[in-house]
Amino acid sequence: MTDGRLLLLGRTGVGKSSLVNFISGEERCETDPYRACTKKTKEITIDRGDLLYEIIDTPGLCEAGSELDSYYLGLIDEYLRDATTSPTLVFKADDSRIRTEDYQLLKLLIERYGSRLFVSNGLFLTFAGNLGTRYAEKVHARVRHLTTAIYGIQSSLGMEIFAGFNLVHLVDSDLGDVFDLEFPSNGIVSNDLHFAVHENDHSRISVKISVHPELTEILVNNLLKETDNEGGSISDVIDRLNRFPFHSVRRPAAN
Repeated sequence: MTDGRLLLLGRTGVGKSSLVNFISGEERCETDPYRACTKKTKEITIDRGDLLYEIIDTPGLCEAGSELDSYYLGLIDEYLRDATTSPTLVFKADDSRIRTEDYQLLKLLIERYGSRLFVSNGLFLTFAGNLGTRYAEKVHARVRHLTTAIYGIQSSLGMEIFAGFNLVHLVDSDLGDVFDLEFPSNGIVSNDLHFAVHENDHSRISVKISVHPELTEILVNNLLKETDNEGGSISDVIDRLNRFPFHSVRRPAAN
């Protein structure tokens, strides 16, 4: 019995198999910089003392046509029927925009799995060593682009937007390194939130988080609803908005 399962989902070449090898500390999956090696799912069990968990490597999607995608998704389906499985998206950290293939991947997964894709979800950003030493702003932009692309797809399908990534890891498997994640500070103050709620004008917050006003309104309303349900305060909403797009990532425990 495992303590949890990470299901890695992403396109070919984003480093899923290398990531499995890095996390496990062994060459458990075949890798090649010039061709796709993963043609079926592979379960890797990792023992970390008191914890035993699985990482599931999956074939790359949105690379070789809808027929092959359908076959690969059929392999993935069974894992997402298990409530202990955490869907984990894998994208390259050093892309400065959402590529067509990235958008197609997100749309394909959201259309098929809906909100299940974002239950206990996480995000790995790979090839972080390519970002250089001053990487924080690039990472903030990358996660914001991915988050708002998901929002846009969900909104177009009439779905509620997801709460945000629970975990974000910035890694470089080739360098064998995990990079520190720096939270942004978007400069949102109580007057900005008051103006948004009482004047129904989200432009101030929209500018500060670099998100379209319509999506900003949806985000603000969701955060207000979540915070109210959890017995939080307005200051909690402001804090989360200031950490957007890392608004659902748990802060590291204070020493």
